[in-house]
Amino acid sequence: MGFLKKALKFFAVLLVLFFLYVGYGRYREPIAEKQARDFCGSVKVGASVEGVSERAIQAGAEPGFAKWHGNHVRTFTAIFVGMPPFSRHVCLITASEVVISATYEHSD
Repeated sequence: MGFLKKALKFFAVLLVLFFLYVGYGRYREPIAEKQARDFCGSVKVGASVEGVSERAIQAGAEPGFAKWHGNHVRTFTAIFVGMPPFSRHVCLITASEVVISATYEHSD
């Protein structure tokens, strides 16, 4: 009888944790999408690339991933985390001296 009670408590705790996880994901997902779309919309073609990284972080992008890559034509990936661990809302920026393109993508 004691084992059954402990097992039921254990599964009840797991069930509560699962619903908390799903609830957080449903809360976080639209926020991350809005942050990514708003940030991408603020990056204009032809604009200077100065301060893009800092603006992305201020908009809620993950600081560890907010970096430029490449030499002449560079890419910048601003990642906004939705439902952990896999949902990512991304603003992908291509630039040389100025912004060439800024596109929103969702990776699940």
